[in-house]
This record gives sequence, structure tokens and C-alpha cells, in this order.
Amino acid sequence: MTVRARGRADEGCCPSCGCQSARVHDRYQRQLQDVPLATRRVQIVLEVRRFVCGNTECGQRTFA
Repeated sequence: MTVRARGRADEGCCPSCGCQSARVHDRYQRQLQDVPLATRRVQIVLEVRRFVCGNTECGQRTFA
């Protein structure tokens, strides 16, 4: 069984400075494994966006 998920928010919040950003730098997928459901293997495919921090004084350039 495969579960596919992605974030729905248009913006992300920088974990270092708290600045909101809608500028997407990249997208990638993470694959997670979960415990079997009955006898079926469970795989979670998560699409993650990496945002660019717009604060020029922040040391964090990109964040997910």
C-alpha cells in the first residue's frame, strides 16, 4: 500500500528568523516506511518543498 502526501500551504515559515516565504527553491520526495498493515507493506511518499528565506540578514538560506 502506498500513501502519497504533500503540503497544501502556499508559504513556509523560516525556522531561524520566522520570515514567511512563498518562493519555492526546489521540490523533492521523501519515502517513509511504516509497520505492515495486516500483511501489506505500507510506504508513505511525501513531496516536500524547499523555500528560500527572503530575510537577507538570516543565516538560513533555504528551509523545508
